[in-house]
Amino acid sequence: MYVSYRQFPSSFMYLVVRTDAPPATLASVVQREIAAIDSNQPVSNLRTMEEAISQAAPRFNVSLLAGFAAIAWLLSTIGVYGVTSYAVAQRTREIGIRMALGASAHGMMSMVIGETLATSTIAVACGLAGALALSRAMESMLYGVAAIDGAAAAGAAAALLATAIVAAWLPARRAARVDPIAALRAE
Repeated sequence: MYVSYRQFPSSFMYLVVRTDAPPATLASVVQREIAAIDSNQPVSNLRTMEEAISQAAPRFNVSLLAGFAAIAWLLSTIGVYGVTSYAVAQRTREIGIRMALGASAHGMMSMVIGETLATSTIAVACGLAGALALSRAMESMLYGVAAIDGAAAAGAAAALLATAIVAAWLPARRAARVDPIAALRAE
């Protein structure tokens, strides 16, 4: 990309050279050619494009992004726990009736975790569909990563579903401990 110095003056100028030869072999040739054009122009900070790109994405940004991802994961875990806990509290009478009619504690835990997992699977599928739809728009912002990375998407989906199961476990255990007589007497 060429940007006119007269339109955008800067104290730094960059020269990018594309080559099939190893970049280290061209450093002295580039310095000699620039000196031949203008011997007062200093040449410094010679580096490969990979080095320039790795220095352009500071580790701080990656750490900040990881921190935000951890906070988002924590908030989603708390949200799944809260919704599942509320649903179990609202269904105490129903769970009590099921237990009085012979449902096992393991069956009640499986029911609560299964319903949470079904809802979470739908949410993850919608998220994956949205990510695939936006992947083309985000492709220009990615370097060295495919726009559609199946392994990363599968790993994220599995992590979210595992989180949903863990978040639903405590409310499911609470549902399994519902005393049928106390639940029916409360009504």
